[in-house]
Amino acid sequence: MTVPLRLITIPISHYCDKVRWALEYAGIPYREDAHVQGFHRAATRPAGGHSVPLLVTPEGPLTDSADIVRWIDARLPAERRLTTPEARAWEARFDAQLGPPARLWAYDRVASRPLLAWRYGLRGVPWWESALFPLMYIPILQLVRRVLRWNNDTVKQGMVTIRQEFDHVAQVLRDGRPFLCGDRFTIADLTFAAMSAAVLLPPNYGIPLPQPDDLPAEARAEAQQWRAHPAGAFALRLYREHRRAKLA
Repeated sequence: MTVPLRLITIPISHYCDKVRWALEYAGIPYREDAHVQGFHRAATRPAGGHSVPLLVTPEGPLTDSADIVRWIDARLPAERRLTTPEARAWEARFDAQLGPPARLWAYDRVASRPLLAWRYGLRGVPWWESALFPLMYIPILQLVRRVLRWNNDTVKQGMVTIRQEFDHVAQVLRDGRPFLCGDRFTIADLTFAAMSAAVLLPPNYGIPLPQPDDLPAEARAEAQQWRAHPAGAFALRLYREHRRAKLA
């Protein structure tokens, strides 16, 4: 595949980084069409969807990260495919149970630092979105709060869920296996790493992320605790050892 595909993203989104990583793993060239939250709908609607990540393919748009992974996998040789029935079950679990609370934690801990949002959340977006973002910051936060049901209680409950998922992964890995499904890297590992990236802030994410030292004291301590957890260390290793450079 020589013509880059178009991938519509909110660049900081961990679901979008999951897809970037899968495309890069497969060696499939793509062009990222990055947008700010809310503004992304001006790109997704004409392309045939409403949410991101959205991959525009010759066969039509794909509007769910799991569907995009299936499309990618169909173009890989059998020995390099990311999906197995077991790996798909893990992927579905992490997409549903880890991704949302990790995202809530990240929004909640960065919301009080708009300069961080401006510095790290606008990578690659159109200039006019960058220009409007400071004026739209509060309305965007209000929209995100409503859509994600973001409040103190949901953030606290989400942190409990994150801990449960981390503890479960650590328990599975206690037998010494290098990956969740055994001896081979699969979508189970990729999805766990991507979904946990919102609380781990890996240095080699698809775009630069704030690091723990950039965060308020409470959030810094929490991020360091997530990183020190055996499952957090596992996810950071996956980013360090299995993330390829982007193919433009």
